[in-house]
Amino acid sequence: MTAPALGLQPERTELAWRRTALAVAAVSLVAARLLPALFGHAVWLLPGLVGTGLAGYLWIAARRRHTRRTPVPARGPGHDSPGAGLLALTAAVGVTIGLGALAVVLSLYV
Repeated sequence: MTAPALGLQPERTELAWRRTALAVAAVSLVAARLLPALFGHAVWLLPGLVGTGLAGYLWIAARRRHTRRTPVPARGPGHDSPGAGLLALTAAVGVTIGLGALAVVLSLYV
């Protein structure tokens, strides 16, 4: 069994995830406010609502991860680092929202 992570690294990681959650929430709330006004349809609330839900999930997941005091991951093949799924989910949602925004912009100006 590995020893738990020492020092302030787990706390810094949690704070970084909280900042990410706050940024996602802020952008999502702005999107929920502006997109329906710009495009005139209530369906444009959906990206804002999804993003706000993702921000809440990120906040809770960061807190749970911190309270568990994740042990230092073993180095070597076959050992995933803890929290990799959370990072992958955040990246996937960010890319999906970005591609959706690109599609909207291209449909307006092309």
